[in-house]
Amino acid sequence: MSREPSCTRSKSRNKLAFRWILMTIILVLVVGFFLNRRHAHENHSEGHDHAAHAAETDPRLRTARQLAESFRPDGEPMGNYLYLFDKAANANRFLLSKASSKNFVPDSDAAAGWDLWIQDESGKERLISDDVFRAQFSPDGKKIAYTTADCVLHVEDLAGDKVASVERAYEPNWRSDSAALVFAQVAEDRPVHMPEVLGLSVFDLNSGEIKKLTDGKWDDVRPHFDPSDEWILFVSGARSGLASFWKVSADGGQPEQVTNLGMEQVNDLFVPTPYDRTLWSDDKRWFIYDFKNGEQEEIWGLEFDAKGNFKGAKKLGEGVDPRWAADGRTIVSLRQNGGRVEPVEYTLP
Repeated sequence: MSREPSCTRSKSRNKLAFRWILMTIILVLVVGFFLNRRHAHENHSEGHDHAAHAAETDPRLRTARQLAESFRPDGEPMGNYLYLFDKAANANRFLLSKASSKNFVPDSDAAAGWDLWIQDESGKERLISDDVFRAQFSPDGKKIAYTTADCVLHVEDLAGDKVASVERAYEPNWRSDSAALVFAQVAEDRPVHMPEVLGLSVFDLNSGEIKKLTDGKWDDVRPHFDPSDEWILFVSGARSGLASFWKVSADGGQPEQVTNLGMEQVNDLFVPTPYDRTLWSDDKRWFIYDFKNGEQEEIWGLEFDAKGNFKGAKKLGEGVDPRWAADGRTIVSLRQNGGRVEPVEYTLP
């Protein structure tokens, strides 16, 4: 059962919940976004000094190309780039970044996102936007969804023609039929950049309808459709006092806590929440993600049965930035090892 704040809770309990609100929103929605750009990629086909460039940026660059070949056997972007937002399914088409924004998030010294380019199979590129937080191809590869620094969700086709837009939006993720997106939405009476509370909504591209799934009184973030599109997996800290996974029907209703039930504080049984990259397994059983806390970097999985019932959580290994290898069962991630960063593989149970 879910637990909501009430007047019967102690002051210390209320302060704990409030701290989790602030931490979740700040880390996940703003600061965490910029930290996740550490796994940059560079193609040295044009003769650039890869080692020198790596020394100036992030050590993960030294193995990024090797790792890319492990989980992208069908190709990678041409030329030089800083960050790969997404690759279209079954096509060598990419959403990538070449530079961080020259603008800043209001009341912050954080860059207002990154530029966003689309590159086709021939290597031809088109600039989509200068200030982007998140970008994804639709599952059918025909559309692009991205959020900008002003927290507007844009949807357009591959030619750049506008399909739709939604204001006050964070973290969109596609439904499997490419006809809808779930996202975290800021209420009209809240500031968009540090809202403290958000609700979940589904945007139907065919009807233009926005359906609210949660009431917007909590810090509901990181929503994902399950593979059946019947329910939404998301993260909230304030609902229980500890950042945990929750689920809610795709039609809305009462959210159900999935992990860390009954916990008052972090202990050995605590299941962490995502840092950056998330994946569903092909058999729809596993939700895979990375967790990072200082030097601690781990790959975790949540297991569900065919009806969407939660079976348990498991730490799968060390590292960050999980991706699927060619076999669809092996996870490739980046792991620190003796001061070096190396790709490592894990197979699902």
